[in-house]
Amino acid sequence: CICHSTVIPRAAPVSVSAVRRSTKANNTKVTMRTIRPAGIDDMAGVNDCWLLSDIPDAAERAAMAQLGVAPWFPHIVHTGTLLVAEVDGMIVGFAGTQTRGRVCYLADCFVRPDWQSRGVARALLEQLHADPTLIHCTLASSGRLSM
Repeated sequence: CICHSTVIPRAAPVSVSAVRRSTKANNTKVTMRTIRPAGIDDMAGVNDCWLLSDIPDAAERAAMAQLGVAPWFPHIVHTGTLLVAEVDGMIVGFAGTQTRGRVCYLADCFVRPDWQSRGVARALLEQLHADPTLIHCTLASSGRLSM
């Protein structure tokens, strides 16, 4: 297979949008969310986001965290496209694709539980699937959260 990956400079955000959050005093706080390409220095945050999203049992999550960063995340950074959604310096979601020829496969899409249902996954997927010349494909697992 020939891997075609899009390289986007890490310093340039892909998109920035406002997210409204309610506070206890019924005030609305506006927080800026940035969607940007992930770099190797983001791998710990990506791994934490994945563990929180995919492994509900705290003891199992702690055991998995001790193993370090899952090896497939750096692989996606090097051979595909991995985007992160960041709010106040914290990675709240990420999604990655691998492109082979004209087919773009969704590899991962995870959002921290406390940030789900706020448009984070939608924003990530809109950026990843922006190229209309590609065939976009999702291969779902049998997991409880799979698409």
